Amino acid sequence: MKSNQWGPARLIFYGWISFQAVLMAGWYSDISELSWNFGGIKISTYAVILASAACISVFGAAKHWKGSNDANKPLLVMIALYLIYQCTLILPLSMGQASTMPLTSFVNPLAIRLQVLLIPFLYWFVLPSFRDVSLATKLLCYSSLVPLVVALSDFAKGIVKYTDNGELRLVWGGASLLYAFVLITNLRFYSHSRTNLFLAVPAAVGLIIANHRSAYIVTGVVTLMAAILPLRGSRRLAGTISLVAGAAILWIVLLNVPSLEESFVSRVSTSLDATDPNAVDRFSRWGLAWNFFLSNPINGSMLSNQYYAIHLRDDWPPHNFIFELLPTEGIVGTAFYLFLICWVGRVALSYRWDQTMWQMFLVLLFYVGFCLFNANFLGIGNFLEFAFPCSMIMFRREYLLSRRHEECPTLEQSV
Repeated sequence: MKSNQWGPARLIFYGWISFQAVLMAGWYSDISELSWNFGGIKISTYAVILASAACISVFGAAKHWKGSNDANKPLLVMIALYLIYQCTLILPLSMGQASTMPLTSFVNPLAIRLQVLLIPFLYWFVLPSFRDVSLATKLLCYSSLVPLVVALSDFAKGIVKYTDNGELRLVWGGASLLYAFVLITNLRFYSHSRTNLFLAVPAAVGLIIANHRSAYIVTGVVTLMAAILPLRGSRRLAGTISLVAGAAILWIVLLNVPSLEESFVSRVSTSLDATDPNAVDRFSRWGLAWNFFLSNPINGSMLSNQYYAIHLRDDWPPHNFIFELLPTEGIVGTAFYLFLICWVGRVALSYRWDQTMWQMFLVLLFYVGFCLFNANFLGIGNFLEFAFPCSMIMFRREYLLSRRHEECPTLEQSV
């Protein structure tokens, strides 16, 4: 596809990145403020982005399906079947539940259910529109500077944010997914051709001030994976030593910053403590989610994505993407997403000799690992960090297969 910098697909992509940066920067305390009014009906900005992407995808699907590589078609078929299931079964049920409620009570939750459409949208329309597809990655990386600058600026002004447990958290915890993406795609240890300190250092700072213990644990797992399964094996030892030395220096710095030391060190030291109040809270949520799943195991009980009506909160998500999917999507939706993760991960791992594939595999690994302990898997503020590597893996696979076909012509072509 010819590069079209200001085409509709690119504009939607730019809007999506901007929307995510605004959410992560915390400029809006209430997400309902980021809504559009259509005839008195408030529709979220994210729903507008998704609807725009859906229009382009539906009308262009037939044309791009023919040009898609056969290796990617099984996943595209699965996505199409899942979307049809949501529109023909779940949408009517949701409308029935919300018959006495405002239209937005099922429109916005439905957007969350249909956002997987953004994967083929990126694969078919956005990524091919870039003459150099790495520019799409760079745009996403540079957007991470916005919430970081806002957070540090607020901190300098004396505006300090804390978690519910009183621990320092300068930037939203879900932003860890974006900063991990930036770190993996800009640090040489994770297979990049060279380190981009302008992006890698702010990404490391972002992970720290997000102060999320899940992010610390999964960063360690991803780093270990990068060391065990190197891209080419060369310079891996030197890279590992450098990374360990850098982590040690960073740890010493943290121990000497009082406000960070008190919060950061306590977060790390209690990360694997099963008796920690946060851990006990997670176990309680998982048990409740399982009970809700058993009440309707096929389609899920919470069609509106609302969980437990209790006195203190109206929404009490289980903070684990499997227990999040089971009660809201049932066996059908859970099986679909697990298939999607396994299919894309297997493809990326089989091409791990390719720099881009390896990076996207590590990004996907971080996303899934992080969401095992958090309620971010289908979050509209970070779903881009899931959809982007999935679509990039598909796009890159198609490119590599076409290159191999060109370099290894058939008998008829050689004659």
